[in-house]
Amino acid sequence: MYYIGVTDPRWHEFLTLHGTPATANFWTPTLWRPAALEPGARWLFMLKSPIRKIGGFGLIAGYEEHTVEKAWELFGLGNGVASPEELRQRVDSFAAARSVRPRASNDPIGCILLSDVTLFGPGQQLTADELGVDFAVNIVKYKSYRGEIEIPGYDVRSPDNFQLVPGARSSGQAGTVYLRPDQARFRSTVMHAYERRCAISGVACSEVLDAAHIQPYVSEASHHVQNGLLLRKDLHALFDAGLIAFADDYTTLVSPVLAETSYSKLAGRRARLPKLKSDWPSIDAIRFQRQIFRG
Repeated sequence: MYYIGVTDPRWHEFLTLHGTPATANFWTPTLWRPAALEPGARWLFMLKSPIRKIGGFGLIAGYEEHTVEKAWELFGLGNGVASPEELRQRVDSFAAARSVRPRASNDPIGCILLSDVTLFGPGQQLTADELGVDFAVNIVKYKSYRGEIEIPGYDVRSPDNFQLVPGARSSGQAGTVYLRPDQARFRSTVMHAYERRCAISGVACSEVLDAAHIQPYVSEASHHVQNGLLLRKDLHALFDAGLIAFADDYTTLVSPVLAETSYSKLAGRRARLPKLKSDWPSIDAIRFQRQIFRG
């Protein structure tokens, strides 16, 4: 199941400029009470005319109803506006155009909550035809679809297995940051493959999860799902530092350096692997990272 919702370009532009929050509020001035939304399903953003293109997507975390004040308290800039006053002004403006009854100040708004929001720039946006879906011009809220949707440029599954990329260094230096083009696409692919759960701990909180490269990033060729692991942030740091690694059977190896810590209990635990075997971590990449393991 996936959904396409008509989206105010100002909401999209604000989040693009200010960064996507852990939870974005895709709000409406009147209550939706939509049919049961499927948690984790994609919600795609159809930017209003004259743009009329898909401007990104998020994953459904739930539906709630709040007053404007409560929505600002809970989601802040995730509402796609700069202040509670702007949120109220925007809500009142939309409500006046759509409702015959004046909106009371304490009337609740509908809130579709989204996690893992990915926003497309102008050159990445797609028409409904390019996406291969039917979305009539008279739809003013949203439309649901059965099945799954493949988004060109973001759901690319290479038919080839990952090959180690020449030029990577196994330095074992945690915290080194490189500019990584298409990191958002890589994260989306890895999050989907691992069903948004840490490969070691099983934690399912997106805010604390990283899409980790097994062989350190070299080029766009490094952004292969088989060179990715979904790891809790602390475990990602330990993995990059060579304090955690994996055996060829995907069981967790923990360095003796961590013997007196709670991380020692992770030793021997088999990684949570993707459902699709074609998404499993490359053994060559696992062995490459093991060169820095402090065992």
